[in-house]
Amino acid sequence: MRRSSLICAALLIAPSAEAAIIYQSTLTGAGQPVTFSDFLGPPAYAGAGSVWLEVTGGTITGAEWRMEGEYAKYWWELISEDDAGNQEIYLNGNEYMYSNGCTVTPAAPTCGAPDSLLSRLHNNRLRIDFTKPESFNNCFPFNGVFNQDCAVIHGPFGAAFTVGAVGTGTITLSIHDTAIAGAIPEPATWAMLIAGFGLTGAARRRRVHPRRARQAP
Repeated sequence: MRRSSLICAALLIAPSAEAAIIYQSTLTGAGQPVTFSDFLGPPAYAGAGSVWLEVTGGTITGAEWRMEGEYAKYWWELISEDDAGNQEIYLNGNEYMYSNGCTVTPAAPTCGAPDSLLSRLHNNRLRIDFTKPESFNNCFPFNGVFNQDCAVIHGPFGAAFTVGAVGTGTITLSIHDTAIAGAIPEPATWAMLIAGFGLTGAARRRRVHPRRARQAP
């Protein structure tokens, strides 16, 4: 039982990677609402994965996080075809803007979907998870299909954000590129916690049901 307890304790207190601050700004609240508004992009922000927002000296009243970027689509077009079946074809393309945003408040702390953009507010901390849309290129060799996307190429992404907060003094917004205490934990952290609780339960069950002494016949 002692060994199980030690394993459980190790799982529950396993250290996490130190969070690195990739953005920080400070405003004076003086009891009035303040708004942080900016754009975060490369090289500070890779535009994919997870980031964590933390407000100190105040309380988050709402936050909008909008991923922005550009992408291009390409498709084959038939220009002409003669009687012998000889074709003149052309690879056409165009550029488009990508925009996907989420707004959360203490009353509505979750927004979005896990396979694209997901925002979750918890303990005055905001976690943003963004999964980049997939790029592909199947234009070569030509497969004989016209007017259908054969390639979608995404460029780098950035984030336009607005965070509202209220406090009586100096309010600081910090954005971290690794997990911070008190925020929505990583899936691996959940797994460790569940494993730790399971071991604790097993140890308790063994304690509740001690081995009975065998009676002589």
